Amino acid sequence: EEVNFPKIEEHGGRVIKTTGDGFIVEFGSATAAVRCAVEILRGVIELESGQADADRIRFRIGIHVGDILIDGNDIAGDGVNIAARLESLSPVDGMCISSSVREQIRSDLGVSFEDLGERKLKNISRLIRAYAARFSDATVRMRRRRGFWTGDSRLPRWRRHCTVMSVKLKRRIK
Repeated sequence: EEVNFPKIEEHGGRVIKTTGDGFIVEFGSATAAVRCAVEILRGVIELESGQADADRIRFRIGIHVGDILIDGNDIAGDGVNIAARLESLSPVDGMCISSSVREQIRSDLGVSFEDLGERKLKNISRLIRAYAARFSDATVRMRRRRGFWTGDSRLPRWRRHCTVMSVKLKRRIK
């Protein structure tokens, strides 16, 4: 939490739900979500650098832009489900994004994405094109960049098109 939650807030994200070994976050923009993911991964790698590989906290992150339904303090819908399914496709200490995220990233974030093709995701009726990012040491150490759009609070609260990040963390991910 000492790395994750401050970075999420700094990038305009809002933690919606924690699940014991993970959390769901909403962002106002795809760029903010991807930048936040890079900084979280960089921060955790730096924090855990003195640990043996078997003892390190390992992350997988999935990011998708789509419609969500807001139910009180919770969110649901395909936007959340797709982000969670993409997280399971992610490489360890990396992220997997949907084509809707890839299309909206306008600036160079220092991350290259590998096209994984269209994937059938559990409980999703359509195929989703997925992209995986693997972080090199240089990317993980990249300098923080400022000046990005973090959202528009004027959008209706009952339903909005937004970026959802699903994160899973464990001591060991197979």
